Amino acid sequence: MTQETVALNVDISVTAYAKIERGETNVSFLRLLQIAECLSVPVSAFVQEQSLDKIEQILREINIIRTDVHEIHETVCLMG
Repeated sequence: MTQETVALNVDISVTAYAKIERGETNVSFLRLLQIAECLSVPVSAFVQEQSLDKIEQILREINIIRTDVHEIHETVCLMG
């Protein structure tokens, strides 16, 4: 399948798709799903195992931040 075909199917320019392929731009999860569907592959085909470890670490950090923000919000509400 050509870059032109994929780009047309996911409604982006060939230039934008080429940048995604070369890793020169970030891609939204929705766009990643569209590309995977177009290519008839699972999204996991685009993610290296090393990347999965990084994603899991980011999710843990997000949960810590979420807890911290919630605690700060509760403290401010109690003071207010």
